[in-house]
Amino acid sequence: MPIVGITNRGHDLPEIGRIRKGSPKTNGKMGKDLDHFRFDLNPGEADVEKLLREIYGDKPNNIRIRLPFPTSKRKVDPVTGAIVNRHDTLWQDLDYENPNWDANYEAYMRHGLIYKSNGRRVMYRTDIRTGEVMVRNWEPVEACVLTTGEPVGTYKNKKGEEIEIPLKIVGRLQVILPEVERLCYFTVMTSSFYDVVGISSQLNTYIANWDDLRGIPFILTRRPKEVAVTIKGQRSRQIKSLIFLEADPEWVKAQLEAQRLQSLPSAPEISGQLEPPKGLEDNHEDQWDAPSQPVEASELIEDEDDDGVIDGEFKDAEPETVQNTVQNDGVPQRPYTFEQLKVRLLEISAMAEEKMASGEWDPAHPGATIGALENVFAGPDADMLRHSFTKEVFGEDSTKNLRDCDIKAISKWLSARPEYEGGPFVADEMAQKEGRLAEKYLRKQAGQMALETGDSVPF
Repeated sequence: MPIVGITNRGHDLPEIGRIRKGSPKTNGKMGKDLDHFRFDLNPGEADVEKLLREIYGDKPNNIRIRLPFPTSKRKVDPVTGAIVNRHDTLWQDLDYENPNWDANYEAYMRHGLIYKSNGRRVMYRTDIRTGEVMVRNWEPVEACVLTTGEPVGTYKNKKGEEIEIPLKIVGRLQVILPEVERLCYFTVMTSSFYDVVGISSQLNTYIANWDDLRGIPFILTRRPKEVAVTIKGQRSRQIKSLIFLEADPEWVKAQLEAQRLQSLPSAPEISGQLEPPKGLEDNHEDQWDAPSQPVEASELIEDEDDDGVIDGEFKDAEPETVQNTVQNDGVPQRPYTFEQLKVRLLEISAMAEEKMASGEWDPAHPGATIGALENVFAGPDADMLRHSFTKEVFGEDSTKNLRDCDIKAISKWLSARPEYEGGPFVADEMAQKEGRLAEKYLRKQAGQMALETGDSVPF
């Protein structure tokens, strides 16, 4: 049986040392900021220290690292541990789930930590005078009203002077160094506001594209950058040596090549490519399967002069003759007939409703998705066909009334990409084929309704 609060604290690895930005303390005072990193190994790690000196020299920089713990595009409430839905007001305040990176406001005295918060709520606080713990693990609820540089309290030094205890920002990044060949991590330490902003933004960008970052070879580097600083109340600009996190160039080269191959017609599936623009990602669940055999163009494209309407009289369109085979799991292979497409879209919409509610999927971008759908139906009546399509599938002729999960299902089906940089989104080749089959079906349905009501064909 586990001991609650002791054995159920999650996963961890041993820390072998720290990677710092400054020189060692002297006489209790902070060392000066360096333009390179400094390895600070735990006692008993002389062999590792020697190895790292041989690899990186006396001024380590451009350190090769990996992230040890899994990341994801979910967002988790740090207080309750619950997954936060995108529509929750807390969503904007949180980073993606990333146990490798932690940043907080903290304050210390000689005996240790006395205050810690996330900027909104106090996580830990002790009474400066008595040492009594006043807040632990977010309880009781106490709002954070302080920010960097503001004092959390004061103490008297040996001369009887009141000394303020400032709040500072602290960031910790846990990394593995492949050259050490041990499943132990180093903690990269920083108290720079600009480092915390930069590392957070860089990690969030990678997670947005690759989800789990384990295995991606990163390079931890320091470079000079001009930043704004406040010295004795005066604002000025200084050159500071900041931390940057970049993927290894060879890995980036391979990813860009994978992107290029993925964009080619009939390219083999390449895993790990850059995620397309938000909301129009590939269908990694293989919900849209490739056709088992080629489809004749005559089965998909109507003759330019034969639109089913001759001399004002509706002519029945030829029946759809696409031959679908059925896979072992009962899902028909593509291209789908309109009826099959409708079933699949409704299935994916239902799945999207659950996955978006849990935070596993992000919503699709409505404007880009609907624009790509309209591009499937070429011609002057494309807008009318689009409305008829959504009415037949989702029961809504106005795309403004579609649910987010419906938009997501359409996005999954279309797998749209920009036609050129900054250009309109265009559906992939298979979705365009199915769009033409859908157009044939919709025109036929519109013609039958016109005959029954005596109205003119709307398109």
